[in-house]
Amino acid sequence: MSGPFDHEDSRNKDFRHSNNPAHRYYLTTDPVSGQLYVSDTNSRRIYRPRVLGGTKELTANAEVVAGTGEHCLPFDENHCGDGGKAPEASLTGPKGIAVDRNGLIYFVDGTTIRKVDQNGIISTFLGSNDLTSPRPLTCDSSMDINQVILEWPTDLAVSPMDNSLYVLDSNIVLRITEAGQVSIAAGRPLHCPLSGGEPRPGAGQRARFSPLENAVSLAVSYHGDFYVAETDERRFSRIRRVSVGGEITHLAGTASDCDCKNDANCDCYQSGDGYAKDARLNGPSSLVAAPDGTLYVADLGNIRIRAVSRNGPALGSTASTYEVASPDVQELYVFDLNGTHQHTASLLTGEPKFSFSYSADNDVTAVTDSNGNTLRIRRDPNRTPVRIVAPDNQVIWLAMGTNGGLKTLTAQGMELVLLTYHGNNGLLATKTSEIGWTTFYE
Repeated sequence: MSGPFDHEDSRNKDFRHSNNPAHRYYLTTDPVSGQLYVSDTNSRRIYRPRVLGGTKELTANAEVVAGTGEHCLPFDENHCGDGGKAPEASLTGPKGIAVDRNGLIYFVDGTTIRKVDQNGIISTFLGSNDLTSPRPLTCDSSMDINQVILEWPTDLAVSPMDNSLYVLDSNIVLRITEAGQVSIAAGRPLHCPLSGGEPRPGAGQRARFSPLENAVSLAVSYHGDFYVAETDERRFSRIRRVSVGGEITHLAGTASDCDCKNDANCDCYQSGDGYAKDARLNGPSSLVAAPDGTLYVADLGNIRIRAVSRNGPALGSTASTYEVASPDVQELYVFDLNGTHQHTASLLTGEPKFSFSYSADNDVTAVTDSNGNTLRIRRDPNRTPVRIVAPDNQVIWLAMGTNGGLKTLTAQGMELVLLTYHGNNGLLATKTSEIGWTTFYE
C-alpha cells in the first residue's frame, strides 16, 4: 500500500511547544458504538467523554472508566483492585488502549495488560506486577498467554478481522488470539537467529525475522494488515506495513540528512504532497487506520496530522473504465465505472486474456478466455452458486457454508476438496484433498 501523502496543517504560533508534551495521551474508540476512550498516564486513569461535542463544562464531561489516581505498587496485597470495579482500582501507568468488538477494554499498565469487561470489572489480562523478569519469547512457535511476561509494552491495537490483540512490547509486535495463544507478528528477539541472512529494509522480508528499530506505535487496518511507526526523533522516522501474509515493507518516511531534534535549520517536513516513501516524517507518535484504507499519522515533530492514502485506479482511454495494472504478473485489470471487473488483458500486448459476463443482478455467470473457451457458473433462485460447467461440459458441484464461503467441490460423485474456516471471518482454516491430505492455515 504505497500511496500519496497528504497532510492536515495544524501549525500555529500558539502551539509552538506542543511537539514536546510532558507525556502522551493514548486514544481509541469502540468499534461498535464509537465511544471514545482516553488513557492518561499522568493521572493514572482511563476516561471516556460523556458527550463528544457542544459541552462547555469540560471537567464534568470526563467519566472515569478505570483508576483512582493512586499508584499501583508491586506486590500489592489487593492486586491493585483486580476483580473489583475498575474505577476503584489503582494503576501503574496506563499507556496504549484498545477496545475489541465485544466491548472489552484493554490497556497497557506498566509491564502488564489489564482488561475491563462489559460489567466494569478489571483484571490483569497479561503479565505480572510482581517485578518478575520478562521471559524469553519462543522464536517461531506460539506460547500460551500464561507463559508470557512482557518487558516494556507501550501500544495496543485490535484486528477488526479476527478480534486478535496486537501488543507493541519494546521492538516486538505480539499477536494474541481469542484462544489465548501468543506469537510474534513482527520484530526479532535478540536470542532468536535471523533466518535467511541479514534482513534488508524495504525488501519485503518476513516480518518475524525483521528487527524493528525504536518502534513507538502500531495500528491494524480493516483488511488485516498492520503498521508500525519507528523513529529516533533525529534522522530516522518511518512507517512499515506488515501484510496479512506476514511480509514487511517500507510504507512511508525517508531518512533526513540533518538532525531534526537539535538542528533548528533542519527541514524535516519538506512541504508538499507526494509519494509516502519520499516524505519526511519527524517523530511520528501515533497511527490510526480508517475503514477506507487511509492511514493517519500523528507527525509530532512537524505538528501535523498526515495521511497515507491508497493509489486509486486510473481512468482508461475511453473514460468509461478503470484500469489497474499488476507488474508482478504482467496483467491489466479493467473495471467499469461501478467497479465491476470486465476483462483481464496482457500488460505487455494489451490482448484480452479473460472476459467476464454478468446477470441482471450483477452476479458473474461466465468467464471466457482468449481462445473462446467459456466456464459457466450456475446459480439457484437465491443467487447462490451451485455448479460450474467447464468448456468440455464437465460439471463441478459447489456446496457453500453458512458463512458464505465455499465448503466443497464435487465431480462425478467424488469430493475433490473440503474447506473449513476460522469462525465467520472468511479466513481459511483447513483444506482437505480428495486423497485425504489436509493442509492447515494459521
